[in-house]
Amino acid sequence: MPPMWARSLILALLAIGGGCRRTTHGAADAGDLGDALLPTGVSDAPPVRTACRRVGGQAVPSLDHAADGGLEALVATPGDGGVRVFWSVAGAGTLGRWSTGQTTAGAIEAGSGDRSDPVLATDGRGALAAAWVGSRMGAREHVLWTTDSATGRCSGAEGRDEGLSLSLAGLARGWLIVWDEDGPAPAAGNIRGQVVTVGAQGILCGAQRTLSPAPQDAADPMAVALPGGRAVVFWLTARDVDATESNDTATDIWGVAIGPSGAPVGAPLRVTRTVDHHFGLSALAGPDAVWLGLRGGGPSDSEGRGDGGEVRVVRVDVGPLGLARAGDPGVVSDDGANPTGAPRVTRSLTAGAAAEVWWRERRGERIEVRHRSIDASGRPLTAALPSWVEPAMGATLPSWVDERAQAWVARIDGDGAEVARFACTVP
Repeated sequence: MPPMWARSLILALLAIGGGCRRTTHGAADAGDLGDALLPTGVSDAPPVRTACRRVGGQAVPSLDHAADGGLEALVATPGDGGVRVFWSVAGAGTLGRWSTGQTTAGAIEAGSGDRSDPVLATDGRGALAAAWVGSRMGAREHVLWTTDSATGRCSGAEGRDEGLSLSLAGLARGWLIVWDEDGPAPAAGNIRGQVVTVGAQGILCGAQRTLSPAPQDAADPMAVALPGGRAVVFWLTARDVDATESNDTATDIWGVAIGPSGAPVGAPLRVTRTVDHHFGLSALAGPDAVWLGLRGGGPSDSEGRGDGGEVRVVRVDVGPLGLARAGDPGVVSDDGANPTGAPRVTRSLTAGAAAEVWWRERRGERIEVRHRSIDASGRPLTAALPSWVEPAMGATLPSWVDERAQAWVARIDGDGAEVARFACTVP
């Protein structure tokens, strides 16, 4: 039983309203405080300074319940005076499609089986192609389809049904599609590529070629188009680290230049030279160089593709004889930052910069999308500020930056989906 003085204090508190209250400036010290007068995490926390403001957007038809409707992928590319959008929904037998100016959404590839992981590219004439992964009856294949031809498509089977990653780049005329395949046991992957064009007789599926060296366990290719009809393909290779260094598996980045016919130009290049985990590739190509963005997790971060590590950029030179490294990767994320997901490299926002690097960064309960300009060598030119802030993992990176330095973002917005435009400043 509490002492007499404690029982007296309890009775006194109950008599004046049932407990302790704190005073609020401008409010009478009596009665219950209204919710508007109570501090909240939103009103009391300092506002987050952002470098981008939304200047417009277009809702994507038929995706009113995108957030809870099994939406797997939402990709966009510039179109004639607007945008083109494709998406996939889990378990659906079609891929959705919509372009600016259309009042309703359409679909392609109706029929049995699932279609997922769409990728888009336009060639030098502005013709659009889409590629995706098709799954049916335990078999997987990649498919390329184009609006430029109604007479056919190109496809290729995945031999072992162990997963399939696609990338697509538009050439001066036609497209380069690349994918990964698993070899027979012991597992060893390789990167394959094919040039697809459209002629008088319809779509022309070029020869399929192996682009990665035979001893490699290669996966996750990424193709980027170069001016003049060439392209570069990058990919990841897994290798065991010597036990005297670390009991771990490292990931290297390799690349090779591709000619207009789809044949490699020069020998494949090992872009990375240190023991580390590299992943999340994105690239912007210039006339004679590619700025390659990635995340590095550190040698102790085994297969670390969650949060942490660094966002890095490396310049890779492209010449008549193939690829050459211009230097070591530069770090664009700040010391102690907590990046998550893969970065993206786009056209620069400011004159004098070579490219813009965008990434997601976890800050407590929120995700910030940050951007930073880099110079021709891949080194940062500006400080990194949050571009915009979104809760959880909903934060979306730009699909591209246009000639007006506006960032275009395909994202889920509330219950629907939209392609939004942001005007951004550089600190």
